[in-house]
Amino acid sequence: MKKLWLLLLISAGIVLPIMAMKRARSEEGEPIEAPVSKRQRGLTVKFASKDGVQFDLSEQEAKLIPLVYNMIKDLGAATFTEETIPLASIESERLGLLLNIVKKVLNAPVTKIDPLFFNTYSPDDIPAQVRLIVQETLSDSAAILADCIDAAVVLDAGWLIDALTTLWVEKKYTVTDAKLFEVVPGPIQDIAKKESLVKEEPSRLDVYSIADIVALEMLPDLTEDGTLILKEKNIVNLVGIGLISANFRNKIKSLNLIGNNITLIPDYAFIKLENLKELFLTANQLTFISDNALTGLNKLQYLELQGNELKKVPNFNLPELIFLYLHDNKLIMVPDFNLPKLQRLHLQYNKLTSVPNFKYLSSLKRLYLTENNLFAIPNFEHLKALKRLFLEYNNISEVPNFTHLQQLVLLVLNYNRLKHIPNFVQLNSLQELYVEGNELSDVPNFNLPRLEELDVSNNTLTSIPDFAHLTSLEILELSNNLLTNAGIPNLNHLSNHLEQLFLKGNDLSQDDIDRLQQELPQTQIYFEGAMEEG
Repeated sequence: MKKLWLLLLISAGIVLPIMAMKRARSEEGEPIEAPVSKRQRGLTVKFASKDGVQFDLSEQEAKLIPLVYNMIKDLGAATFTEETIPLASIESERLGLLLNIVKKVLNAPVTKIDPLFFNTYSPDDIPAQVRLIVQETLSDSAAILADCIDAAVVLDAGWLIDALTTLWVEKKYTVTDAKLFEVVPGPIQDIAKKESLVKEEPSRLDVYSIADIVALEMLPDLTEDGTLILKEKNIVNLVGIGLISANFRNKIKSLNLIGNNITLIPDYAFIKLENLKELFLTANQLTFISDNALTGLNKLQYLELQGNELKKVPNFNLPELIFLYLHDNKLIMVPDFNLPKLQRLHLQYNKLTSVPNFKYLSSLKRLYLTENNLFAIPNFEHLKALKRLFLEYNNISEVPNFTHLQQLVLLVLNYNRLKHIPNFVQLNSLQELYVEGNELSDVPNFNLPRLEELDVSNNTLTSIPDFAHLTSLEILELSNNLLTNAGIPNLNHLSNHLEQLFLKGNDLSQDDIDRLQQELPQTQIYFEGAMEEG
């Protein structure tokens, strides 16, 4: 690590004087570490510009300049207690402007909430308060702005580089202008990217944190039901919820952050929203949720995280959660959630290859696993309250008998790779069974007394059983199989309850349909686009 910093300091024209200072002190026999009394007083960092003007910076201010902060950590605080750091490549006027910005940023509300905010913001997400400080401090001169960008590069202040390049684009200066003023290559790339963003969406650079929303008086009133609507506000960071007054916060029952550009949720992001029951984070750009991100939301019942870029999520500690929406992400795994009151779990349209047995979801009623990459499925023996299970559009080749799912009323297995299915003999509550688009050549003679709809269309069935035990069956879908007249037994015993029979796309003649219609005089039979009815 120290070698890396030495290379960086050499490029900034700093390392040789500092090394000389350390060597001189060592030869005099003085301790390298600063005396305790000086540490207690707080560190003061002294700078000298290219033209010899000296500037003082407090330790807190120095922390906003990554170059200096990491020098202090890497080379030792004693190096900076009495000596002056020469910044040989920065003129005093430019250095003074940048240090003035740093001092103002230190007093901005967002920085008081998070003093190292540039570590939590992505490179394109510097808060509005910082952008406004930069705009107020600098003139309209492209030459001055270009010099300040180069100076910020020397200081390794990424947050400041971003604010300056954003201002460059907002002033309608171009990449060509930046090259003309010999701005270094890295910021030129930033400028090019921002030019492209502005062309696509002019307001794209106007991004905010929650702290910005509060400090700039953009916080809307609560709705009558206690909802705070911050939908599509170009919010990129959740820093600053603590700035909302306690009286206002305690009235927030629902928080709508749909359609923003939030990329991560840090630990304890919502810790002060103690009465929150609903949280909507749909359609952001979330890639990461820390383990303790939702800690403190002990009343939360409804959580929407769909439509993001999440590859994994933590095992949320949300004792009252009832609804969890995680669909339309990029999840490759999910934890064995411990959510005792959860009733609905949406995991469809992800990239899951397996799922746990969910042994702690004893209240779960609906489980959505549509369109993942599942090859096998557990028996879900602990989901005894489950009523609806969606497994379509996966790669499942075998399913268990789901013996313990005795409350299940709907099972969807469409478009998998099933060659056989069990008889589901214990599913006495099952009302709808969908197995369309698999590789079935036969089906069992189900004994499911409450089944009302059975769909086995788009398979390779050549025959079917008589379904004599399906005494509640109302809809039977057999389209697009290989059925012949010989493969369909007498179905007269279904005539009192079967309302619709679908037979399109099979090897059947009109005579065969006439025969079936005589057996099922009250049933609508759909055959090659026509409907036969007795």
